[in-house]
Amino acid sequence: MKKLLLLPTILFPYTVCLCLGYGFIAQSFSNTTIEILGIFVFVTLVLSFVCNLIYVFTAKENTAKELIKTALLIKAVHIPTYILIFVLGVLMGLMFFMTFPFILLLIIIDLLTLWISGMISVYSLAKSLIEGGLCSKPLLIIAMVCQFFFCADIISLFVIKKAIKRNNTQKR
Repeated sequence: MKKLLLLPTILFPYTVCLCLGYGFIAQSFSNTTIEILGIFVFVTLVLSFVCNLIYVFTAKENTAKELIKTALLIKAVHIPTYILIFVLGVLMGLMFFMTFPFILLLIIIDLLTLWISGMISVYSLAKSLIEGGLCSKPLLIIAMVCQFFFCADIISLFVIKKAIKRNNTQKR
């Protein structure tokens, strides 16, 4: 039931893509349309942030392993939107002149998505650091820093997950 709180976090980049898709299908971004879509994206962003905070405060009894799995799932679900927004930004840069503000907006959306999903990842890694014994402290600290860089976030979570699995099999 608590994982339902993560639904806005999962849906945030998809709402951005849907809003952009609507604008391209309608072939016009009137001021009213931009304002409505902007408000919709902003509300989803704020809702994601608030739900993440609630999740973090209610997930204290969850183990670090469960939290890392959840963080990895969120990051994996965001991969298609990262790719879509990146391709859209490249196409806009190649096809249209003076699209720098739009490309900048796409970069900001990607960074916000990374920040929102990174909240859960950093919490799960901090919890595994506090629990101790799951894997080495330097590896966990490096993984925490990696949560705010594209591609490094997922790779570091996979490395941590494998290290935890390897440590559990060595302890048995």
